[in-house]
Amino acid sequence: MNYRCFIWLLPFLTFGAAAQAVQMDEECIAEPVFNGRLCVYQTNREATQSIFLIHGIGDNASRDWQHQLAVLAERFHIVTFDLPGFGNSERGDRQYSPEKYSALIDFVATHYAVQQFDLVGHSMGGAVAMLYASAFPTKVQRLVVVDAAGVLHRLAIGKYVIAGGINGDTGGTDRVESYVVKIIEKLEGLFSFFRDDMAEQSAHARAGIELVAYDFGPALDEINVPTLIIWGAEDQIAPLRTAKVLHYRIRNSRLRVIDGAGHLPMMDRSEVFNPILMDFLLSAEEPGTVENSETAAPGNTGSCNGEQGVRFSGVYERIEINNCSDVIVTAAHIAELYVFESRVVIEDSRIGGDVAVALESIGSDIKMTTSRVDGEVGIKVARSRFDLAAVDIFSKEQDVLALSKSRIICSVCRSFRVAGKRSVHAHVTLGPGDTL
Repeated sequence: MNYRCFIWLLPFLTFGAAAQAVQMDEECIAEPVFNGRLCVYQTNREATQSIFLIHGIGDNASRDWQHQLAVLAERFHIVTFDLPGFGNSERGDRQYSPEKYSALIDFVATHYAVQQFDLVGHSMGGAVAMLYASAFPTKVQRLVVVDAAGVLHRLAIGKYVIAGGINGDTGGTDRVESYVVKIIEKLEGLFSFFRDDMAEQSAHARAGIELVAYDFGPALDEINVPTLIIWGAEDQIAPLRTAKVLHYRIRNSRLRVIDGAGHLPMMDRSEVFNPILMDFLLSAEEPGTVENSETAAPGNTGSCNGEQGVRFSGVYERIEINNCSDVIVTAAHIAELYVFESRVVIEDSRIGGDVAVALESIGSDIKMTTSRVDGEVGIKVARSRFDLAAVDIFSKEQDVLALSKSRIICSVCRSFRVAGKRSVHAHVTLGPGDTL
């Protein structure tokens, strides 16, 4: 037995009496994408169905999947490999972009896959797997995305990670985020300045920078294979909000959240993760889709005045929120929403309809996820901050109209106007009279 094969077996022989040792055969080959040597690992080549396992950023590389090998090897031809820059593979040209990693998957698939294959990716590997499935839908049978990193705009991710570090956990970070974002907005301009210097320090930094700079919005719209999204409930690197965005954007998907797991649920809670994974891979049932709210009811109104923690759900003609904090709007349809000097979180909702202005915000901080805005003007803002993720804006005049200076983060959002659909993934500062 060679040294590298022993390294693969060691976790099973040492840490799991109940785990079955799995021997992975190694083959290091020249690859043309990064122009380096790529180390590929396989087992159970006799199986009629291949499954590819794509790792994320980290020194463990493909060994991140060590707790899944035994259960998968019973039915699948397993193919995994160390991405260039990680593990035993060479660094190659060091241009670690999601597009090039996706091209590398196709190179490996051409050489090792048995017909259509199932594709499983974690963290950066999950993001790259989604990009591959969107570009090569006929080659992927099923897609599994595990705690994918880098989908939200880098500013949205940054404020989440920093706020979580301040709080010490992922609960109740929204309030801290509203203050943190004011600081890191001022540092956003330094991202481009230091980007190349940081990338030279390590493969981890270069791959991470390329990842958070990429707009996955168009790719998510093109994924049409059955997709399972698995997330650790306590993930402090890729927020659970990302999982909700993916479930909302990927039409043929289901979402499973694992309690007690962080960014590595396949290692933290493998006893829960593995049955979820296998049930999906062996099931003939198609995942469901996310539906929008129904039409707003006339005459039903709501309000919040100087309160904290008020929640709204259901159907309203109008809601007014004045000087309130930690307001939650979820699973609601509101024809007109007015927010003044307040902090509001909106999820899974529809704001607007046949109205002049769907949402008006003055001096407020609004975080909106997996929602839709409809109006002649979608959003009218003054002295406000918006963090939008997977928000669709349907407007006849302007998506966003600023009355005074306001800032907006858009993560994989979409705009639908007479001119057609466009993807919006950006951090924008609007002045008086500016539009988005």
